[in-house]
Amino acid sequence: MNNEIKVKSDDYKLTVKGRELIIRPDECPQDPQNEDCPLAIIKGMHKRYNIGQRPCYIPDNFTGWDDFYQELVEDWSPVVISPVYMMDHSRLVLSMKPFGGLYGRFDSGRVGYIFVPVSHLSSVYGWQSVDEERKKELKKAMEESLNTYEKYLNGDMWVCTCLKDGEVIDCCGGIDDIRVVKDIVPEEFIELAEIMEEN
Repeated sequence: MNNEIKVKSDDYKLTVKGRELIIRPDECPQDPQNEDCPLAIIKGMHKRYNIGQRPCYIPDNFTGWDDFYQELVEDWSPVVISPVYMMDHSRLVLSMKPFGGLYGRFDSGRVGYIFVPVSHLSSVYGWQSVDEERKKELKKAMEESLNTYEKYLNGDMWVCTCLKDGEVIDCCGGIDDIRVVKDIVPEEFIELAEIMEEN
């Protein structure tokens, strides 16, 4: 089978036997931090950036990071919490660890915290308690949330549209990893998604 993937600007399009799969940039993605229940919550405090879940905290209301940390602990009762650092150098990069190197030294700094509040244990994770093993799982969820939010900030979100004989069968936006398309498309489009992933 000889399939051609046509790329028009940032759109990826594959047509096979009347079925068409189009993946294009999501021009209006939903902020993953303002969903009903994100896996982990990011709260920012920065004078130039509105980072994380709204409303953001105002830096002038705090004496420093320790004061901000205490406010979060009182307001949210986090089970696990970590600082969030951002490097702004040609694109935004988020991390739970400070950046090193030349650019990290000048173009980065702390912008807030990421955490899993105690209220998420039952509502999001279905847990009644947390041990050390589950804390590791929560930290991994925090890393995934930070990665998704970084992609959102940089406009690296996608929309997948499935058409059959020109009619839209399914459409899904807010995709942060094109490799998961085969997991979310209707069964008859999985083959197209796999072909597209290989190319």
